[in-house]
Amino acid sequence: MPEVGTSDQSGRTLKLRIVSALIAAPLAVAAVFLLPPTSFALVFAVLAGIALDEWGRLAGYSTWRGRMVYLLVFGGLCVALAQMPGAAVAALAVMGVGWVIAAGIVVGYPRSAMVLRAPGVIPGAGLLVLTGAWLGLVSLRAQPGLGAWLIIWLFVVVWSADIGAYFVGRAYGRHKLALAVSPGKTWEGAAGGLVCSVLLATGLVGIVPALHMVSLSLTDWALLAFALGAISIVGDLFESVLKRETGAKDSGTLLPGHGGLLDRIDALLAVLPSFALFVLLMLRN
Repeated sequence: MPEVGTSDQSGRTLKLRIVSALIAAPLAVAAVFLLPPTSFALVFAVLAGIALDEWGRLAGYSTWRGRMVYLLVFGGLCVALAQMPGAAVAALAVMGVGWVIAAGIVVGYPRSAMVLRAPGVIPGAGLLVLTGAWLGLVSLRAQPGLGAWLIIWLFVVVWSADIGAYFVGRAYGRHKLALAVSPGKTWEGAAGGLVCSVLLATGLVGIVPALHMVSLSLTDWALLAFALGAISIVGDLFESVLKRETGAKDSGTLLPGHGGLLDRIDALLAVLPSFALFVLLMLRN
């Protein structure tokens, strides 16, 4: 969820965001539908590694050696999880609990900052977040005849919440959502984003027969979209906390108008473990 700045700055940023999105979104959708499972897992592991490298820099890993060790640990975790598909549910549950803790840190900030300042917490959180997101993405994609559409549905939930929050927040935002964390975000923007998310996500269910393989009513899908939209806000705010603690404005410069890759996918990182866990449990029953 972007912050609201001055009109000139916001206008320039919006143009850059639109151009970046018009390039990145079709590539992401094409990768979801066209890549075979192994290639899909590898490509998104590389992207997760780029985001983790940005996280590592925020955590203070400035040397090449430190960053490489950090990425190798991440790669080892991905390989281990890929070899133990039966452990996916338990691993995703643990990672989901991690996001509950993150929500507590966001709500309690700045009093909760002491948690993040403990040695090893920020690097460890990065491994948990990026590994959990990768595992969630791969677990969703592995669902036969359904996986790609589940991921696209989740993209719609997160992207529409982000876009809706931006425009509603600019037009009507008055009441600060988390002043100590991200002063530009408002309750009105968050509400507008959630409404957009629910409407577009349920609309997609209505026109994509593959999603009917999941035994949910349209009302259930709407409630799920609302819950995931709310979780996506936690992901966005948690990264804002992280940047405040490390004195960074953006996680990187990879995407014009967005900052780093981590800045673009922070909300998605939060929802992937929970949604994948939900889907695995639903399809198991």
